Amino acid sequence: RQLPFDRDFFDGIWSSGSIYHVTKSDVKKVIKEFKRVIKTEGVVAISFKLGQGEGIEANPKSYSGSPRYFAYYLKDEMQGLFSSFGFEELESCTYPEEIFGDNNQQMWFRKSV
Repeated sequence: RQLPFDRDFFDGIWSSGSIYHVTKSDVKKVIKEFKRVIKTEGVVAISFKLGQGEGIEANPKSYSGSPRYFAYYLKDEMQGLFSSFGFEELESCTYPEEIFGDNNQQMWFRKSV
């Protein structure tokens, strides 16, 4: 939520398997920070769990053994969040449950001029 890097520092950001552990009330702070540290035309790759809702799961399918917090998003919901911060969607794909234990969405966004 507060990255220790200067503005326009990175050409790209790879956020795989992490944003869904951030509360929905804080996810805008994360995307705003992505926008701050990424250069114009820089690319963000993000993966998240498809669905709705959020909360602690006692024994999640994709991480068994101890409770963890998960926030689920619809593809359009995540696209809208990034769009509201000046990112354009470049590409997306869905990974089936057989691979990760849940349906995961991978999306790529570019910071617009």
